[in-house]
Amino acid sequence: MDFPNYKKNWVVAGGGDGEVKLIDFGTKSFIFGENAHHDFHSDYVNKVRFYGDSDDILVSGSLDKKVKIWDCRVGKVVNQFDFGYEVIDLACGDGDKHGIG
Repeated sequence: MDFPNYKKNWVVAGGGDGEVKLIDFGTKSFIFGENAHHDFHSDYVNKVRFYGDSDDILVSGSLDKKVKIWDCRVGKVVNQFDFGYEVIDLACGDGDKHGIG
């Protein structure tokens, strides 16, 4: 679970079903994740993080060996990487030093 650095009332969570859910507590609604979605992971989501200082981009890592980059504005995966091993944790950089590891 992660909270963005900005003033939006968003929280993101990953689950054992492979879903990534982005919830707006201000409106009490799902931004994405309440219905089946073809971009979800195929195994347990271990970690979700907002990318750096952005509240528009989030990153999810899963036991399906993939890291997915999500654009929260459209609720879709914009890139994904197959690491060849289960993703247990994620760390995302801030400022000029961006990276995912």
